[in-house]
Amino acid sequence: MINFRQIVFLLHFITISFFSASQANPPAKPGLITGNNIICANSTGTYSVQPVANATKYNWTVSNAMMITAGAGTNSITVTTDQQWSRGVLNVSAENAAGVSVSRILSLRSVPPVPGIVTGPATLCAGSSGEYSIDSVSTAQSYNWYLPANIAVTGGTDTKMINVSADNTWTSGILSVRAVNQCGESAGRNITIRSLPATPGAIAGKRFNLCGDTGQTYSVIQVPGVTYNWSVPAGTVFKSRQDSNAVKLDFSNANFPGEVAVAAMNSCGQGPLRVLPVKGYPVTSQTITGNSIVCTGSDEVYFIQPIEGATSYKWKVPPDASVLSGQGTTTAIIRFGLSMGSIGHVGVKGVNACGHGNLVTIDIEASGCSRDIVRSSE
Repeated sequence: MINFRQIVFLLHFITISFFSASQANPPAKPGLITGNNIICANSTGTYSVQPVANATKYNWTVSNAMMITAGAGTNSITVTTDQQWSRGVLNVSAENAAGVSVSRILSLRSVPPVPGIVTGPATLCAGSSGEYSIDSVSTAQSYNWYLPANIAVTGGTDTKMINVSADNTWTSGILSVRAVNQCGESAGRNITIRSLPATPGAIAGKRFNLCGDTGQTYSVIQVPGVTYNWSVPAGTVFKSRQDSNAVKLDFSNANFPGEVAVAAMNSCGQGPLRVLPVKGYPVTSQTITGNSIVCTGSDEVYFIQPIEGATSYKWKVPPDASVLSGQGTTTAIIRFGLSMGSIGHVGVKGVNACGHGNLVTIDIEASGCSRDIVRSSE
């Protein structure tokens, strides 16, 4: 027969065995965190999980700009945010002697996230109407739309979709939308809208030495939704379509100097021109090679690299100096007279059938120094 002492011992053994078994494994992952996922800056909130079987404590971690002010180690905490708080995560795990559970995470934020892309026409003609919208934003309670001058809201106001009307003076501007909740408004999502197209980008193409050229291409970066209107110097012939972003031109009978210009066009009309001055004459030479300090009465050699498109070269010299040889070529021998002033300039420009390029010069300092003089006549 089992006596009382044996019964007590048996119950004690069963209790210890059950407790040991329950502590043999870490606790299960905590359930969902209860609490508001919107918490404003400089505010307080309470968050909790249901008690986890066999857990002896709870480990909570919070993001920057947030701190636990009560309940650390328990299944319910109070947190406080500072003025820098915007968004972050709350993390909790359950723990016992056997280990720590997998964490449960809750994402928190103050103001809503930035709205997605604004849907609506990028082209809105003066005197017309349009509709703009965004997808719903999580945690948003309403929406603030900010409109450029000369556009007014005609429907929607604080919703995710609005109707607008442009007056007759409307040209272009930025429409912006922000999501709003009890903590404030998000950063803005913008869309640029305009009536007439913007000025095209820089025109790519040759600017100089176009005299008699029969096949030069000029282009701008293609913008979706527009065509192009090109204008060219008188006498120029188009050798391609005129409404694309690139044209091929024949300058055989063109009048120079002139301009290659282009404007973008849409359903509202034509936008501003982009202009590229073009010239038939050669480009300006880069540098003249030769002595910059000379003796009066001396002969000096000066030269330049050939200029593309130049058929001849025009050298210019100071008073009381002369071109002994080489006028019309890339190399000239210049004689500096005995009465030449102390400072002057030697210059040259490329010439072709359409005219001459700009003069490039080298500064000359002259003196009555003694040096070997080479004269072509001696």
